[in-house]
Amino acid sequence: MYSNPIALREPVTTVLATRGCPHGCSFCTARRTPFRRRSAGNVLAELEEIRSQGFKEVFFRDENLALDRAFARDLCEGMISRRLGLSWISNSRVDSVDSGLLALMARAGCHMLKFGVESGLQQDLNRMSKGTTIRRIMRAFAGCRAAGIETMAHVIVGLPWQRDADLDSCVEFVLSLEPTLASFDVFIPHPWTPLAGERPSISEGACRRAFRRFYSKPASVARAAASVRSWKRLRDYLQGTLELWRGLLDHPAA
Repeated sequence: MYSNPIALREPVTTVLATRGCPHGCSFCTARRTPFRRRSAGNVLAELEEIRSQGFKEVFFRDENLALDRAFARDLCEGMISRRLGLSWISNSRVDSVDSGLLALMARAGCHMLKFGVESGLQQDLNRMSKGTTIRRIMRAFAGCRAAGIETMAHVIVGLPWQRDADLDSCVEFVLSLEPTLASFDVFIPHPWTPLAGERPSISEGACRRAFRRFYSKPASVARAAASVRSWKRLRDYLQGTLELWRGLLDHPAA
């Protein structure tokens, strides 16, 4: 059993339905692991066992649960037909989902998708070999809103070529996506990746500044507050908010 601040219900546990990723993002280590997946029936059998043990929510730890759309549809349809009643969270790429799949995922119990937005500038996405576009990012977040699925936008701060002005543009772009939550994380040059020899170009102070700009906006606060749909989420929201602002106020921005 695990604790997860973005989970709606407890107890919550994790499931891994697939491994690896075929995409070539230059900052990511998952590109080194060949993509493999279990069958939908095998995963559904595990979910039934999880439910029988009293778990109410699942976090799919896959890099991209919807990479194989046929598999994702079979999994969601199975969760619906078996009436598992589990709520769940997963990671996805913005170009792996469409309106039909998002609607199906919502019916199957998905309440949040976490996307690697990485940057709000197309030139950054190109240099990272992200293989997607600003338009696709916008379409995915709009599709989630239409389906009633919450979103979390992950952004990389301090790419080797990034300037402070670029970060400001990224924060404004993320705000325009209207995600439920956002995370701004300092670039780490992982071994065995094309960016392994690089260094972050922006300090952790700038990262905290990005957090401040996002979470000080009334619209961001309102969306996060609106996501409180259980006593568990209320507890975690209040605790997380307190810890976030305590950290931001204790350390001045760059």
